[in-house]
Amino acid sequence: MKKMLGILIVLAFIGSICFAQEAAKTSPAPIKASSVTDVGNKICPVSGQKVDGQNFCEYNGKRYGMCCPMCEAAFKADPKKYSAIADKEVAGK
Repeated sequence: MKKMLGILIVLAFIGSICFAQEAAKTSPAPIKASSVTDVGNKICPVSGQKVDGQNFCEYNGKRYGMCCPMCEAAFKADPKKYSAIADKEVAGK
């Protein structure tokens, strides 16, 4: 009886190790912390309209809010110009 109990304990231990290894294989990769900083602009630097909170562009490690997908395209065409406009808005100038 003691021998059977010992075998069951060993099997349970081995099973838990196998389960943990399998779970590690199927776990999603950890999410890396983003190095992008949200500028926090409230006005679209392209159109001058209020940002919608759904459209953004990233430039030089910063994330800029846009009012629409069309403004995203314009921002990407000249990011230096439009990022300067948004940076001025946030700085209060």
